[in-house]
Amino acid sequence: MKNPNGFGSVVKLNGKRRKKYGVRLTVGWSSKGKQIYRYLSYHESQREARNALAKYHASPVDLQYNKCTFTEIYELWKEEKFQKVSESAVSSYKVAYGKCTSIYKTRFSDLRKIHLQRIVDDQGSVSTKKQVKNLFGQLFTYALENDIITKDYSKYVKIEQETAPSEKSTFSNKEIDMLWVNLWKVRNTDIALILIYTGMRINELFNMKKENVFLEGRYMIGGSKTTAGKERIIPICEKILPIIEYHMTANDSPWLLVNTRGSKIQYATFIKRQWDVTMGKFGMDHTPHETRHTFISNLDSLGVNQTVIKRIVGHANSSVTESYTHKNLPELLEAVNKL
Repeated sequence: MKNPNGFGSVVKLNGKRRKKYGVRLTVGWSSKGKQIYRYLSYHESQREARNALAKYHASPVDLQYNKCTFTEIYELWKEEKFQKVSESAVSSYKVAYGKCTSIYKTRFSDLRKIHLQRIVDDQGSVSTKKQVKNLFGQLFTYALENDIITKDYSKYVKIEQETAPSEKSTFSNKEIDMLWVNLWKVRNTDIALILIYTGMRINELFNMKKENVFLEGRYMIGGSKTTAGKERIIPICEKILPIIEYHMTANDSPWLLVNTRGSKIQYATFIKRQWDVTMGKFGMDHTPHETRHTFISNLDSLGVNQTVIKRIVGHANSSVTESYTHKNLPELLEAVNKL
């Protein structure tokens, strides 16, 4: 008699073995539509195997609680989760999962706070630590909802730097080189590089319209939250000119940069779903504002006059900024081309 769907099955195993009948259950489906099996037990006779399967169904939770590995829970969870979230979120979860190799084969029910904490502590950046902790939270919630475990140890994991006051830090030359190597390969590296080589505030970049970008003259007309930055000239240095040229023709939107739907990029959504993911892929821990700090610091290290730096980034007083317009563009371009 055929078992009902989801009941499990008894299969005869290949090769010479004493216990040649296995009891297996379907615990999920792969992305290619193939069943993922978990073997419950092995027996000498088919009758013993069938009895074991019937006994399991009298109390099935015990098997799930004791047998499913971390990877198996992840595979089950992602089949449901990945259908509901954005591509950037999927990428973030995959990065986090890749950091957990040491517990892939560990029974999920055997995991404790100490195992999770060690993995989080081993990560180099706060953003990556958060990614991994978030994945743990998702998986433990899934396991609780399906009666696979009885306690959520992920909520006890701590990230010490999480509440520490942030300090300005610049992108190192090595980190900037890493961004260049991965330009167009990793999402948002182009945005990071534009910010690093212009000193623009990120909202200023997202508000930039193509009508205010002048490729022939190699400058943009920008503004900022400060009076000093209103209607100022932003020189486009040689290194990022190809990036700006690309975005000018990449879409029909009036905005220089757009999201995957062709709409203006929203700051809050970008930071939450994309910036930290990109930084995490490189093991970096930088805020968008630190690109501006990097720009200022690098120009200063190259000996660029402080007045010129302030006028480029919009720190000068309003009267000076307003008079510092197109006629001074060659001086501004000379400064940023040193980068």
